[in-house]
Amino acid sequence: MTVLLTLDWRERDGVFGDSVKRTRLLMGRLETAGQSVQLVNINSPVAELRRTLEGKVVFVQADSPSPSAAVPPRYRVPHGFRLWLERNRFQFAGSRYSGVRRASTFSKPASRAALRRCGIAIPKGMLVGDAVEVVARRLGLPLVVKQAYDTGSGVAVHLVNSIEMLREVVEWHKRVRRCGALAEQFVTGREFTAWVIERKGIPRVYGIVEFSKPHGASLLDHGAKIRMRSVEAFTDEDRYWPEARFAPDIGRELRARLEDIAVRSHRACGLRHYSRIDVIAGENGPVVLDVNASPELDNWLEGAAARHGETVPEVVHHLLEEAAHA
Repeated sequence: MTVLLTLDWRERDGVFGDSVKRTRLLMGRLETAGQSVQLVNINSPVAELRRTLEGKVVFVQADSPSPSAAVPPRYRVPHGFRLWLERNRFQFAGSRYSGVRRASTFSKPASRAALRRCGIAIPKGMLVGDAVEVVARRLGLPLVVKQAYDTGSGVAVHLVNSIEMLREVVEWHKRVRRCGALAEQFVTGREFTAWVIERKGIPRVYGIVEFSKPHGASLLDHGAKIRMRSVEAFTDEDRYWPEARFAPDIGRELRARLEDIAVRSHRACGLRHYSRIDVIAGENGPVVLDVNASPELDNWLEGAAARHGETVPEVVHHLLEEAAHA
């Protein structure tokens, strides 16, 4: 089977976007594993796209961003490429348009609403406007402030401990990120991410990864995730880098609760084929922080796959088979 990988080949200031880099990294891994790979530029002429995709299954590695992006895409809405695929009845691996729109990386308010409707525990939170005092009074301090739309992987996440800092961070989101902010109560506990992968349409937890923050750090922000090291066991020494361990020894009861809340979150947001769910196991039980409908197939997945005697290319092949026989 030839793997069709999408990429968003739009140039800005002479530099191609992250989607091209990520797609080429995955392409290299697939080719090293002996798989045939064909790249599909989602901004190709429609007739060319139709010819390329006819009778095949595409892996949506890159999707169309917001129309307000610096280099406007062809599609009129975020994730419009998936919508185009659906309307033209092309097969593809990954969540449908409606599911991606309920994922945290697109809309944290929509994701929170979907989870809350299904009785899934999430941190108490609300969108932040100008009345920061009201937010602080209702939720208390400290608060975690996130970009409400179009971001993930810890980008633009701050821990605030005062009303003054909350006001500054909200203004920064407006001025620099040009996006609204969401404030959530700060939840402490053990941090996990769970890979959910479907087999014959049934979602199951494929692997659990536990994180350990650097000493003195309160949050796993984007910089911390970039520095993350994979370890067999967490170290106790002072360190600059966070650590991740795969298949942690967490006990049968906690593992069952993490698996349950991850699968329920996948279903609650209407996701398909695969997802990654970020969870904190606090004193009152597991709480979902984020639901990612299109996570990077990075070393976190590689570590989880290794526990099954598989590789990332084999996981990609399975997901394409799942899409082909849906």
